[in-house]
Amino acid sequence: MKNVELEKAILNILLTEQSIPKYLELTEDDFYDYNNRLCFQAIIKHNASFELVLNELLSQIKGIDNYLSDLMEKKPIFDIKKAELELKKYTVKRQAIHKCEEYKSGKIELINLISDLNRINKTKITFNPKSADTLESNNIKFNLHFPQGEVSLIAGMGGAGKTYMAIYLAMKFCNINPAKKCLLWLTEDAEAIFTERLNYISRNYQMPIPQNLFVEFNNPAPIMEKQYGQIKKTKEYNELMEYILNYDLIFLDPLGNFNPFGANDNKENRYFINSFREKITKSNKSIVFLHHTNKIQIAPLGSLCQVLTHDQVYGRVYKVEGANQITATARFVCYFETAGDSHYKKLLSVIKSNVGRTGDVIDTLETPHKTEG
Repeated sequence: MKNVELEKAILNILLTEQSIPKYLELTEDDFYDYNNRLCFQAIIKHNASFELVLNELLSQIKGIDNYLSDLMEKKPIFDIKKAELELKKYTVKRQAIHKCEEYKSGKIELINLISDLNRINKTKITFNPKSADTLESNNIKFNLHFPQGEVSLIAGMGGAGKTYMAIYLAMKFCNINPAKKCLLWLTEDAEAIFTERLNYISRNYQMPIPQNLFVEFNNPAPIMEKQYGQIKKTKEYNELMEYILNYDLIFLDPLGNFNPFGANDNKENRYFINSFREKITKSNKSIVFLHHTNKIQIAPLGSLCQVLTHDQVYGRVYKVEGANQITATARFVCYFETAGDSHYKKLLSVIKSNVGRTGDVIDTLETPHKTEG
């Protein structure tokens, strides 16, 4: 990998994670490309906040839209320490060449060249490993099944019953946690249909209808827009965030009705998901989007960029519709489906998790009839 491409890959992961590892020892001088150097400076200055970095670079980089599109399409690297060491090697080589050129042009004496080369040659990255048994647990907390401070996704085929399951989970959460509040924002359900489902679940699962469960049915106003190729948050974004963060567990159904850009662009979907993540990262809130998925026959691993996982028992792979950044940016993804050939039993399984193991069935819903939604 060329050093410029390596630089972009490092910037990609910093912006994707919207955080800077404490062990990172890179400086702006390690970035050869001028635009990459400006981007790194902005990332350090704004602690990797995508929105603040974008605003900083708008006036600094000509053709910022094309630059960021190219940057965010780079395949991210996940061993950032190894990438840092590799980039430092390029820095050492570049510094040595520069000193030799200074000597050739008469800017420095031979003795200074030797001294500088010795110093450059001794440049090393310091490492600070910690023994695993000395690390403290962060004790990840959950609202029902969903990690606090993260954006989660419930994916499933159309008609599988995702909305029905969300209502069930919301009622379950509220009855277990009477001091907490839950919001169901159902943009595709009529109030009468919701009420029927609510009463049905209450009767058949012996769950009282909770007073701490709240419901919205209206479509939200566009919370983002594009101006001259740049993504901008509207005032409705701040209003929506201020409103939904009054609740502890928030279900937004479906994702497509909240995302004004559609589901097919990686950069836009990464920005969209991260705009919700940045608001709840250090909070006790959980946001859960409901989204459609396709079921396709099993294929060789790696042959489908959007494949999340495969179930060797049933021989299936799951592909969430739209850009792969929908699932890459969400930290917790569940799949909702019928168990085998039965219409009476539904399973909610973890197919991607950055906070624990995958493959577990975390909830089961048994009904006397096939659900809709």
